[in-house]
Amino acid sequence: MNVWNVPIVPAATGVEGALLQMYVRSEHGAVVMADAGRQVWFRAKSFGYGAGMPVAWQGWALLVGSVGALVAVRHWLHGAVEAGAFVGILAVMVVLAARHTEGGAWRWRWGS
Repeated sequence: MNVWNVPIVPAATGVEGALLQMYVRSEHGAVVMADAGRQVWFRAKSFGYGAGMPVAWQGWALLVGSVGALVAVRHWLHGAVEAGAFVGILAVMVVLAARHTEGGAWRWRWGS
């Protein structure tokens, strides 16, 4: 069983079995990646797209560190370097948050 209370794909042998167990079927019938093997730092949002509030210290550290880095960049850098640093910091934050959000890939949610 997993976060959607549906059984995980039955185990096969070898590499195929390991790959099959990484995927589950959601309540809407879509096949999505399971949370097995990675830590959840953020809850999935109830409404909308993206990550919700942090639930682990790593999520809080990412959030506080990203905001601190953005404030520092705004204070000390200017021009194109500032813009590039902003984009880089936000890209790293979004990728890490997406990889560590409960339920796998980000998708639009209408509530539960």
